[in-house]
Amino acid sequence: YDAPNFTADAIAGDFDLETPVKGDASGRGYPDLSLSGHAYQVVIGGQTIQVDGTSCSTPVLAAMTSLVNAIRAEAGAGGIGWLNPTIYAQASDFAVDVTSGANKCVAEDEFCCTQGFAATTGWDPVTGFGSVDFSKFKTVFTSDLDPRLVAAAEARLAN
Repeated sequence: YDAPNFTADAIAGDFDLETPVKGDASGRGYPDLSLSGHAYQVVIGGQTIQVDGTSCSTPVLAAMTSLVNAIRAEAGAGGIGWLNPTIYAQASDFAVDVTSGANKCVAEDEFCCTQGFAATTGWDPVTGFGSVDFSKFKTVFTSDLDPRLVAAAEARLAN
């Protein structure tokens, strides 16, 4: 897919390739953000187990977004809408940059590929802009609202 204009500056960087990767550098960069994908506690068949992967972290980001949308709705405002333009404009306000690690091995190096990217400062194809700090994420996505309305909405939702 073509890269949206608002992503151009972020994805135009020269990435630290651990080994060459074939691809179209003019295409859309991903991921936008990241979260830990390790040791999530889930209940399956009445048993609590730990699981790993993006199938855990992706719904966590969706849940964070839903919480902010609930606060906005309780404060009488509309939902966040499309996140990506704000992510690319303000990620440094709510994301913790991940600057080490790579994506060529999985499951504690049980399987490794011959190609992959390394995390770097700023946006990179391993962690996007980095891991989300929910408190700061909430602040960015409610910054258009009166802080007193946000606090009152959070208090009502907590009860």
